[in-house]
Amino acid sequence: MIIDAKKCEDEKIHLLGLIQPIGFLVIIDQEQRILAHSDIPATALCVYKTTEIVGKRVPDVIVDEWQELNLQLDSALKLIEKQNTLRFSEEIVLGETAFYISLYGVDNLFHLEFELKPNYKSAQNLSFNSHLNTLSRSTETLWQELSRIVSELLPYDRIMVYKFNEDSSGIVVAETVADEKLERYLGFNYPEFDIPKQARELYSKNHLRFIVDATADPTTLKTAEDREFDLQQVAIRSLSPIHLQYLQNAGFKSSLSISIMVMGKLWGLVCCQHPEALHVDLQQRNLALTATHYAAARFQHLKNEERLEYIEDALNLEIKIKETILLKNNVYQQLKVYSSDLNEFMKSEGFALLQDNDIYTYGLTPPRLQIAKFVEALRKHRPSLYLSNHHHADSLAGVDISFKDFPGIAYLPIIGPAG
Repeated sequence: MIIDAKKCEDEKIHLLGLIQPIGFLVIIDQEQRILAHSDIPATALCVYKTTEIVGKRVPDVIVDEWQELNLQLDSALKLIEKQNTLRFSEEIVLGETAFYISLYGVDNLFHLEFELKPNYKSAQNLSFNSHLNTLSRSTETLWQELSRIVSELLPYDRIMVYKFNEDSSGIVVAETVADEKLERYLGFNYPEFDIPKQARELYSKNHLRFIVDATADPTTLKTAEDREFDLQQVAIRSLSPIHLQYLQNAGFKSSLSISIMVMGKLWGLVCCQHPEALHVDLQQRNLALTATHYAAARFQHLKNEERLEYIEDALNLEIKIKETILLKNNVYQQLKVYSSDLNEFMKSEGFALLQDNDIYTYGLTPPRLQIAKFVEALRKHRPSLYLSNHHHADSLAGVDISFKDFPGIAYLPIIGPAG
């Protein structure tokens, strides 16, 4: 199957109304009237008096011996109405089958998720605090430590940390594999359409998404009037058929992704992949989510420290240059003296200084004639422009001269008596 990137971008993945067959979803209004539900498995039918429950109130369809479940529902709904960010999750047994039930509010409605509890025994988590301690001391190896820790918490064959670039493409910056024979993806680059815009938006809102079996047929929501419901907060929501085919094409049946949020923005993902169907316990998923959030907070702390150090270095360099310029009274000549410092500080390959018809270059730069034409073109179109871009072609419409060997550029006119 060939994946059409445009179709991926256009797909309304949060409105597909598909639920994984590892549980079921019930959507109710504030009067506990059932507006929609997915297929209810036979193991849970013992709770209901009838299978025709759309349009009916929850208390009217639950059998008498399960009325305690309804009392718990009443109590939880009242708390959620007061604080709509709450999400209640607990383990219950329906008949002889264990489920996790999660209850939360969405747009003045309530979602009740019932997820089957996996039969396998979860890994011991006595060392979880030790994992957090490791992350709290990590610096350059932070993301590699996170991938290793997640691999200990979740039994996937491959764990990757995927970072988004400024153009929304991505790169794998850390990886842990359970089988050394697996191909390594560390350092691999992926195009922007690999994770479409609407998928990135969902990752920003719902920080954990998983699929148990990409080959399993999902169930669809049953509604009274074919109404669409926003399922972006539903943990057991099935994924886009396009994405499920993408997983199968890559040789995987099961995957799990955790959002890495930095300063409220989607920085990257922890991506977990497995060749066979795999249903990871809710509690284990939550531990991996906690570890990822902890690592993101640690990363932000390191970036803040780095920024403070950068600002301090910038102020010190600024003071030195100003003092020299005041003594020598020649901006152009004194900036040349600090060529090495400026180039290192700006982390550039090279830079050029222009004054009248004189051009001074340092490091790796285009030819002087090309620089002169480029600056002249900039002055004609935007005479007072300050420009800083990692991909200058995107922001220079109308300027017909470009540096093909340099994807980014910074340009700053210096206004003063010395030019």
